[in-house]
Parts: sequence; structure tokens; C-alpha cells
Amino acid sequence: LIAKLESQREAEQPGRVDTQTVVSRIKPETATDGWAIQVGAFSDQRRAQEAVLAAARTAPDVLRLTRAAVEQQASGTGVVYRARLLGFEGETAARAACAALRREKVACIPVNAG
Repeated sequence: LIAKLESQREAEQPGRVDTQTVVSRIKPETATDGWAIQVGAFSDQRRAQEAVLAAARTAPDVLRLTRAAVEQQASGTGVVYRARLLGFEGETAARAACAALRREKVACIPVNAG
């Protein structure tokens, strides 16, 4: 997924990112599967996409089996885009991934998707 997104990104016009390839509204039935890590929440969809891709590139060995997603969530002041990596087996795995990202100065919190 990340390689696909990066190749699409390179083919685009400068300054324009096709965020629809990464953005998804996570359905309740898929959002409850396991644990995720969140690497940011943004008011701008593009910044959320960039954050999730940067995190995935920072620790590829730890995050190779995860799915990158940007979740659109309504908030009291508009829309928030949550940059997440999904698919961790449990809390311990999510916490270990966050620890690896923090060592590289990437903010991260484990999130129970269930």
C-alpha cells in the first residue's frame, strides 16, 4: 500500500496529493479488529496522509504488516483526520511499535480499536 501511494504521489502534479487513495472512513465492523497506533490527528487531510506515510517509512521492519489509514472523524469544530496504522495483534505489539517510533522522534499512541 505504501509503495503504491508513493508511486502515485510521484506521478502527480507538484503540490497536489490524491488523498483519496489513503483516506478511508473506517466501518464499525473493521474498526473493532485489534489494536492500532495513531501518529497524529490533523485538520488537514494531506498532513494526515504525510504523517502516516512518514511513520511507516521510519520503522518499516516493525510496521510491515500493518495497514495505513487516515480516518475522517467529525468533531465539534469540523473534521479531524486521524493518521493511523492498523492491524496489531494486541496491546503489547502496538506499544512496542510506538516505542520504536518514539526512539526515532515520531509521536505515537496505541489505540484499542475494539
